[in-house]
Amino acid sequence: MEDFLGEDLELYTLEKGVATLDTAKEIDFQVGFVDNMLMTKLLAYFATQQLMDVIKKRV
Repeated sequence: MEDFLGEDLELYTLEKGVATLDTAKEIDFQVGFVDNMLMTKLLAYFATQQLMDVIKKRV
């Protein structure tokens, strides 16, 4: 996965990454580094969504 800004992350893109990761794990690829990177991207996505919700409520 390439680097994304938080605002560029989409849930669909992350879901594709998770599905690809699961497939790689099933065929015994070593994907620990991808697992860590994907977790970081997921956390960034959800944090961005939460921040956007807070900002919308204040406006």
